[in-house]
Amino acid sequence: DMLEKCGWNQTEAAERFHIPLSTLNQKIKRLNIEIKKKRETSCEL
Repeated sequence: DMLEKCGWNQTEAAERFHIPLSTLNQKIKRLNIEIKKKRETSCEL
């Protein structure tokens, strides 16, 4: 899951998916994904 790989950093995850942050947030809300606290790391791919 990209959010987990990005330490739950939504901005980084949206950039990796090449989508606007607002689109990612809509998908998170629609899928009822619970956002966890961010880790202090960047995306691990």
